[in-house]
Amino acid sequence: MSCFFWKGFDIHGNSLEGAEESSSEEKILQKLRSSSIFSVTLERIPEHKLNVPLKEDTLIHFLTQIHRLLDSGLELVDCLNFLIQYQSSPFFSYLLCSMKQDLQDGKSLTAAFQRHQKCFPLIVNYLIEVADKSDRLPEVIEEMLIFFKFQQKFSQQRRKLLTYPIIVSGVAFILVLGILIFVIPMFKTMFTSFKDDLPMTTQWLISISDSLHSIPHIWLLVGIVLGLIIFLIHRHLGWGWLLRKIPPIHYIESSIRLLFYSQSVAIMLRSGVKLREALSLTEPLFPGNLQEEVKRVHRQIDAGALLVNAYSTTNVFPPIFVHLIAVGESSGHLASAFDRVVNIYEENLEKRMTLLNSMIEPIFILALACGILVILLSIYLPIFSMAEHF
Repeated sequence: MSCFFWKGFDIHGNSLEGAEESSSEEKILQKLRSSSIFSVTLERIPEHKLNVPLKEDTLIHFLTQIHRLLDSGLELVDCLNFLIQYQSSPFFSYLLCSMKQDLQDGKSLTAAFQRHQKCFPLIVNYLIEVADKSDRLPEVIEEMLIFFKFQQKFSQQRRKLLTYPIIVSGVAFILVLGILIFVIPMFKTMFTSFKDDLPMTTQWLISISDSLHSIPHIWLLVGIVLGLIIFLIHRHLGWGWLLRKIPPIHYIESSIRLLFYSQSVAIMLRSGVKLREALSLTEPLFPGNLQEEVKRVHRQIDAGALLVNAYSTTNVFPPIFVHLIAVGESSGHLASAFDRVVNIYEENLEKRMTLLNSMIEPIFILALACGILVILLSIYLPIFSMAEHF
């Protein structure tokens, strides 16, 4: 079965849209004609898109729009219908139409979302179910919007940490490659006729330059393999994995994880989710090697332990985190305790990331300057030595 988004007109000239699943386009067209819908345009929705979560920007845009419309007093079906009218993406229009049709058929909002649960993060599907049961949809959507905007903010800052080094490294690579291919061969004859020993760095440059000219296919193959490795690392592990390998950034990555974890738990507790379920849903926020530690917290709570004692038995949660949770647990305001954790770590992270961003630029410029200096000295030192003989 394939999925389609269609647009057409009824006999009164009104514009209509919808989502259909069928084995062929002809069957959909026949069905719509029998319902007096004409001038139909069909858009096939690729199956792989239905199995991939929405992009962060798209999800935030959707939540922002639906929250504003609900706040204005519109019914949910009218909100979806309004959004469909102004969508440029056939895929997202298909999702909205599918949800609207489910609601019009008497299904719950939970069922409408679960039909496309792979397109939305787990926390969205679960909180929609909570909102559906508690009849607090606008409030829950506002909480989700706060969370995803919060996540987006720190995701952008993490990407910023890598953008400048990647650009500088790319410029340095092109510059060095140009010197090896075009400049070094111009000096090679002069260097080889020079009787005195060449500096080691000059010999290396000549050897690399010769190999680039004699076996370029090998270098090209190495470049393709390295590019493929980088692509696979980015695709399956993300840039966060690379950042965690840099010691100064390890603390920042750990703090960001605790931020997302605390923010998720706080939102779910305020939305009416039970503590055990909230902790279980937030376990995937941690990488695989730490998930077992976090799961231990859940198991100890199931066994009747206090939350503060469960957190104290792991190495994932620092003392300040445990202390704030202890205060919140003793006062009966756990959601507020997690919010305090978020505020403390957010302020601390802002300072550290600002400092790190300000340090990256001069460090990489200095590294680039040192590399170019070594290459220039390797070229000109033999020339200066030759000049001394005249």
